[in-house]
Amino acid sequence: MNQSDVTSGDLCPLAEAALLLSSKWDLIIIYNLIDGPLRFSQLKEKISSGIRTPITSSSLTRILRKLESEELVERDISAEVGESVEITYQVTPRGLALQSTISELKKWGSEFLFQ
Repeated sequence: MNQSDVTSGDLCPLAEAALLLSSKWDLIIIYNLIDGPLRFSQLKEKISSGIRTPITSSSLTRILRKLESEELVERDISAEVGESVEITYQVTPRGLALQSTISELKKWGSEFLFQ
């Protein structure tokens, strides 16, 4: 995209997408939910096992809420009579649409960051 593609008042799709996914954890959370729903503790453990600095519970909570508000992740609350409440998180179709982008970014990271 060059400057002539954007008229005054138009928003740049790349800039808007970058702002939407601006947290260092956004894509990592979505990536880890692509294979299926996870409980909070499972997601935290899965994310923390593949990186140098683990995510904190407060950061994960904050970012999950943001991703929910952007309709990229959804929370499912289920409870059977007499059992405890189970909360799981899963990627939405909108979040799943990022799968190929995340795969390409992961491929780029493998090729250029670990040489």
